[in-house]
Amino acid sequence: MFALMTCVPVYAELDDGILNDSNANVCEDEKVPEKLKEAAGCNTTKTLPGVSITIIQAVLGLLSIVAVGVMVFGAVTYSTSTGDPGKSHKGQMTLLYGFVGLVICLMAFAIVAFVIEGVFA
Repeated sequence: MFALMTCVPVYAELDDGILNDSNANVCEDEKVPEKLKEAAGCNTTKTLPGVSITIIQAVLGLLSIVAVGVMVFGAVTYSTSTGDPGKSHKGQMTLLYGFVGLVICLMAFAIVAFVIEGVFA
């Protein structure tokens, strides 16, 4: 739940009246401080490696959250098995599969980042 709350974008309102027009362009306004322009992404260029890394990070981040959820489900299943060998084994396997999924997600991110850096360097 905490991971989902950190993904929500936060919009800050300037209280010193720098942007009065709702259609104002932050990047072209001289009154806007450079740090705010940098935070808004005005000085960045969008390249294929940068965009692809961002998309891959988002997808693998979501898959990692799912893997952790599977691990939690496996742990709860194992904890509530009350001595039933079938439920206990099912919980252990679910926990193992969630862990393997998380490791695969982390390895996939590392491999893709390495390949993209090597190809587009």
